[in-house]
Amino acid sequence: MECRGESASGLSVLMLPWLAHGHISPFLELGRRLSSRGFRVHLCSTPANLASVRLEDGAGVELVELHLPDDLPELPPHLHTTRNLPPHLMPNLKTAFDLAEPAFCGLLDSLRPSVVVYDFLQPWAPAAAATRNIPAVLFLSVGAPPVVQFRPYQDLPRNRREVHRLRQPAQGKGTRPRRTPRLGPRRHLGDDHRWHRFSAWLDHKPQSSVAFVSFGSEYFMSKKETTEVARGLELSGVGFIWVLRFPKGEEVPLENGNSCRGLGAAGGILAHAAVGAFVTHCGWSSVMEALRWGVPMVAAPLHLDQPLNAKVVAELDVGVEVRRAAGDKERRYGARSWHGLLGAPCRGRGARG
Repeated sequence: MECRGESASGLSVLMLPWLAHGHISPFLELGRRLSSRGFRVHLCSTPANLASVRLEDGAGVELVELHLPDDLPELPPHLHTTRNLPPHLMPNLKTAFDLAEPAFCGLLDSLRPSVVVYDFLQPWAPAAAATRNIPAVLFLSVGAPPVVQFRPYQDLPRNRREVHRLRQPAQGKGTRPRRTPRLGPRRHLGDDHRWHRFSAWLDHKPQSSVAFVSFGSEYFMSKKETTEVARGLELSGVGFIWVLRFPKGEEVPLENGNSCRGLGAAGGILAHAAVGAFVTHCGWSSVMEALRWGVPMVAAPLHLDQPLNAKVVAELDVGVEVRRAAGDKERRYGARSWHGLLGAPCRGRGARG
């Protein structure tokens, strides 16, 4: 399917990511790039997911609804997404997604794409494409660190030396990275009115002086955890924007920053020059966004692959990891664990280069 030296006009792509925002975002970015090369791109997901995608920039990508079975009483349509999904319902969502294979086959028959791009959680997608002689390509958007769990027998000391050897050519000797000039808008931020509110606030802040705080779209922090983070933010003394997820009526009062429920243009905040630190759960998409915009990270992993991602962030010196509260075997972080970590990147250490 090479298009070298010729227009890709007439070729179409059907994309099927897993039902998580961290998976949909890289598929959407890939779709935009394919569209710019002349491909017609369809991205299919549930209406619950596409509603949030429409808040962002979907230019060049046509959104197609994929309907999951509606006869599952514990999983109504507004829960056909990992966003705000109670953890105990995650297996139910995976089951419902697998049961959507007939609906996906209907899309294959009606759209007749030239190629299918699928995620790793739905092996039935390439099988369905194969029965229709449609090529299928796996787009793996997760990071490499979790792969270490599948190869525990590897000679880790040798691997460390190899990583060090590979880093040397990239780092160079006796050189300092050149500062990259800003070349116009670096990201389309959509029409989310809340972004304009925060943009105006950020425009009045010094460069690299604000922390952006977001723990992803899936994890519900307890009131105690939220209070600890809020106290840590206040102790740091830096300005901040925090995307919060807590039940109505349990808001934590904040003094030095702004809070917002489910900011659609959250990724665009990292592109603003006033942002000098990103407090993140280290979902891989969040890590890649931070690296893309050159924002140092304060890593506070929660579950799944995030602890490994956080270690990589710290070892590559592109961020620091928050220490857990003493004796805590879960994922809580004491307020004083944040003290100093937030202020350091925002005051110059590891700032954008």
